[in-house]
Amino acid sequence: MKVFTIIMIFLSSCAQKTLFTEINDERKDVLAHESLIRYSKGRILNLEKSLYVKSISQCYSGDVKEGLKDLMQFYNPENESAEYWNALASCYYYKGDIIKSKFYYGLSLNSKKSTQLTKATALNNLGVIYLSNSQWAKANLHFKKAINTAKHLKTPVFNLAQLQLEFGHYQSSINYLNSLLSSAPEDIDVLAAIGTAYVLDNKPKEALTYFTKIDSEFVKRADIATYYAFALYKDGQYQFSNEVLSNKENSNNSDINTMAKQLNELVAKKLKELEK
Repeated sequence: MKVFTIIMIFLSSCAQKTLFTEINDERKDVLAHESLIRYSKGRILNLEKSLYVKSISQCYSGDVKEGLKDLMQFYNPENESAEYWNALASCYYYKGDIIKSKFYYGLSLNSKKSTQLTKATALNNLGVIYLSNSQWAKANLHFKKAINTAKHLKTPVFNLAQLQLEFGHYQSSINYLNSLLSSAPEDIDVLAAIGTAYVLDNKPKEALTYFTKIDSEFVKRADIATYYAFALYKDGQYQFSNEVLSNKENSNNSDINTMAKQLNELVAKKLKELEK
């Protein structure tokens, strides 16, 4: 069953700066039936336009006005459809209206027709909202509640893993992420996150096991290239680290750019030393 009202997090600090990539092949997207965040335009256009999926895809694609317009046709304060309230809340989230988003997620949770799936969706998305407000403990609690409510959902697991990684709980993050790999062993962001967790935990060889599994077309992405190069540097592969950094794509992410610049200086220093 495709949900699509589940929101995947973007973390804002330096420890794990995931940029995300549009993925054309859903077999490489562990969240393919839950979140639109890595959908290419082609995949969005090919979506089955069911009642709420159409509105959600419009809101996600930036056409919030039309998405909300479609949803408001069904608006009724007495509406007991938890799925509807989740869709409406998600559109307001994409609009940036967090107060209304939280309100409608609350209606979903309290709906008489709520299910484990709709509850877990609302809990996960509230966790994302709490995270955006730096309410880390509440975010952590809501992701865990979402996982316990609907154990088959993968997005809350990914979100919790990212949060654990952000706060240096590397092994915990790795355990959560590894649980996702069986569903999509080639998922770019899961492989990159595990590699990042290992290199930050000072285990470069383990990190390289995962970075080397990422398709070459994605290795150039700024965050992946930077942490991959960092793992190579820590493993003493300075020339290869330099090559990965040299092929890194440009990014407007200041934290990644700063880290890449510092790493480039360290690599250059090592290479210069080897020339002597």
